[in-house]
Amino acid sequence: MVCFGIYFFALTRYDKTVRKGERIMEKPGLKGSYFSYFLMYNFHYMALALYSGLVSVYLMDRGFTATQVSTVIGVQYLLAILGQPVVGRLNDRFERKRVNTLLLVLAIGTGVAFIFARSLWPAAAAYAVTTALTGGVNTVVESMATTAPYRYGSIRIWGTIGYAVGLQAGGWLYRFVTPDAMYYGYVVCMLLSLVGLWLTADEAAPAAAREKGGRGGIFTGRFLLYLLIVALFYGPAMVSTTYLPAMYYAAGMTVDAVSFVVFLGTMMELPLIFFSGRFMNRVHSKKLLLLAYTMIMVQFAVYAFVPLIPVRAVTTVLIRSVTTMIFLMLNLKIVATLVPPESRMTALALVASFKSLVAIGFQRLGGAIIDNMSYERFYLTLLCVTAAGFVLSLLSPIDSGDGLDMFK
Repeated sequence: MVCFGIYFFALTRYDKTVRKGERIMEKPGLKGSYFSYFLMYNFHYMALALYSGLVSVYLMDRGFTATQVSTVIGVQYLLAILGQPVVGRLNDRFERKRVNTLLLVLAIGTGVAFIFARSLWPAAAAYAVTTALTGGVNTVVESMATTAPYRYGSIRIWGTIGYAVGLQAGGWLYRFVTPDAMYYGYVVCMLLSLVGLWLTADEAAPAAAREKGGRGGIFTGRFLLYLLIVALFYGPAMVSTTYLPAMYYAAGMTVDAVSFVVFLGTMMELPLIFFSGRFMNRVHSKKLLLLAYTMIMVQFAVYAFVPLIPVRAVTTVLIRSVTTMIFLMLNLKIVATLVPPESRMTALALVASFKSLVAIGFQRLGGAIIDNMSYERFYLTLLCVTAAGFVLSLLSPIDSGDGLDMFK
């Protein structure tokens, strides 16, 4: 009921969410309307939550070990390494709606195939192709929020709401209907997102050349250094996302209770996203980067040293999703200062591809630690890695990002 209340409230106030506080006159129909962005963001992220939110629990209940789950996730990252730079280049060169429609149609088909894959390698292949395709599209979807005719927070917030509702719906479907129902729900949500994508405003390609941004090529020393900072953050964050539901499940929580904890955590992103224009454009990028690293270190420290499940749950609710959302928005800002606008989608795809490369190693390492030691040792390892990332971020030159105005 709370989610439906948020839906109604936000949709009835869409006219106050245009960029820079200005009112715009919408043309009759849905093309370029606020509702079109709601459809795209809400159901795109709802589909992602239904597909990946409980995948570790889903696979382990089907008899897979933690190491085998790591293999499934690792194959996904391997394919993403190869595919995401290609997707980024295609989006820089061709009409984005057509490219991403084709990718999402393919992702729907492979998502259905995952339901019927009952052994390790067919499941790994279907899951890998689906998540690699949706991951490539996700980079574009995130970027669209900074160029839409509405405030960044007012449309990106629907991604968070959709993801939170998808997690909760996934837990309910898993427990009270059937685990496979999550993936049929994924198909429906992705189809609705496709409708929204085609209804959004068309982007004018020449405008990108006039945006402020970095100079020169992509492969500069500073960009490569930033890739290392990304690796030390996203590697631990992504493997933690995979095994966090399984950690709670192993401690005795039901699947729908785990979904509810993650749901509450995801809802904590809402004020952060909605008011992003008040701090993302004003606070120095390096300060935000250090803040994100500090928060994720606190999270891992609690999981490693505090055995009380209620304390861990509160940490998940208050810190987990907020931390990753700060870094996600910050990634858009930092990349914009490092590369020229005409190469921005390629650079964002390279960042996503590199973090997938690092995640392969973390998935294998994480699965081995959990199978042979404990979840506490697993999170202690992640704490050490993110501490190294904090030190590197502290010593690295990071531009402030002033003047971009990406989040207004």
